Amino acid sequence: MTEGKIEAKNLSFKYPGPNEYLALKDLNFIVKPKEFTALLGPSGCGKSTALHMASGLIKPTNGSILIDNKEINAPSKNVQLVFQQPHLFPWKNIAENIAFPLKTSEAETKALLEKYLSLTSLQEFKRFYPHQLSLGMQQKASLARAFISNPSVLLMDEPFRSIDYQKRLELHEFLLDLTKKLSKTVLFVTHDIDEAILLSDRILIMTPSPGAIKEEIKINLDNRSTRLLTKPKFAKYKEKIIKGLRIP
Repeated sequence: MTEGKIEAKNLSFKYPGPNEYLALKDLNFIVKPKEFTALLGPSGCGKSTALHMASGLIKPTNGSILIDNKEINAPSKNVQLVFQQPHLFPWKNIAENIAFPLKTSEAETKALLEKYLSLTSLQEFKRFYPHQLSLGMQQKASLARAFISNPSVLLMDEPFRSIDYQKRLELHEFLLDLTKKLSKTVLFVTHDIDEAILLSDRILIMTPSPGAIKEEIKINLDNRSTRLLTKPKFAKYKEKIIKGLRIP
C-alpha cells in the first residue's frame, strides 16, 4: 500500500491569550504520496503552524489534518519534522545523534547508520560532536536522523534558512539527490521562491494571515539541479509566483 498522503480539511488555528491571533482559517490541501510540496507565503501566514499540526505537536482549533486518512492528534514515528535549526543533542556525537530514533538490533542499527552516514557524506565526521561541525553539516545530520527511521512523511520547516547562500545551493543539490534516492512525501515550508521552484513538484501559495491556499502551481522541470536557476523556464515559474504573491 502506498503511504504518505497528507490532507488538511478546513484547518484553522487561533493562538490563545489576551492578544489571540488567528493564524490559519479554513486551510485545505492534499499532498499526494511521494510528492514534494512547498508551502510558500508571507511571514506570519501560518506555514509553520500548519506544519506543526501535521507533525502532531499542536492541535487545530477547528478542522483536521490527516495522514493516510488517519487524523493526527499526537506525534508519530511515521512523520518526522526537520526544524530551522538542527536540534542535535550536544552531548552525543554525530553517529549517536543520527541513530537516536532507532529501536533495532545492534547489527541492524550499525547497517542503517552506515547507510545514512554514506548518503550524507558524514562518515569521517561520525565521532565529531555538533559544535565541531558547520551548521550545514549539522543540518545534514538532522536530515539523516529524520530519514533513518523510514517515515512515510517528512516535514521541513525552512531547514536551510540560517545557512549562507553558497552552502544553501550545495544543500539543495544534496536534498534533491537524497529525496530522489529515498522517495518520501515531503511538505516543505519556505520563504525562498527559488528554493521552492527548484525542489518542489507543486507549490501552494498562501494568503497573508489568516492563512489559506490562494493558488497552486505545478512545477515541471527535468534533470533538476541548481544550474536550472538561470534557465528561461525557471524564470517563467518565478515570474508567475511573484505575481501570485503580489510582490511589487
